[in-house]
Amino acid sequence: MNAVSVNDFSNSANDASIANATWVNINAVESIEDFSLTPRLTDIAPTALDHLCIPIDPLWDFDGNSLVTADCNVDCIDPGLSISGLPASTSSASPIALDGYPSGGTFMGNGVIFNAFNPSLAGAGIHDITYTYEVADGCVFEISATVLVVNISYNFVTYNLGVISPE
Repeated sequence: MNAVSVNDFSNSANDASIANATWVNINAVESIEDFSLTPRLTDIAPTALDHLCIPIDPLWDFDGNSLVTADCNVDCIDPGLSISGLPASTSSASPIALDGYPSGGTFMGNGVIFNAFNPSLAGAGIHDITYTYEVADGCVFEISATVLVVNISYNFVTYNLGVISPE
């Protein structure tokens, strides 16, 4: 029996032997010493997962290597965020309902509780309200709006003018 041993000197050490085969080399004896880039059956799953941009969990214990360079950078499409319901300024102490588009995002800022801005909690001054929204592909967008809270206090003064009589 005519057997040829093929040794893989890479870290994978995928040695093999070929029996009853004829090697044809017209010019010289060929020696292949590194089979690390040779596709193997164990390379199929990691290659497919990389192509689909699915992260490979080390617990899966794949022996193979991906044969593609995955380009998993997602082009995020801006959903066109907007905040409505927030006035430019207010002297009210009552909470102001906030609406964010698209719905499902989160409001943050001084005086914000859930989807409402409470001027009495925020206090007088300029406040930034931020609406953050995460789209399905994992991209996060945010938009901010500013509100001025003013306190108007009335001072009532009582004057006693006494009796006024015409002269």
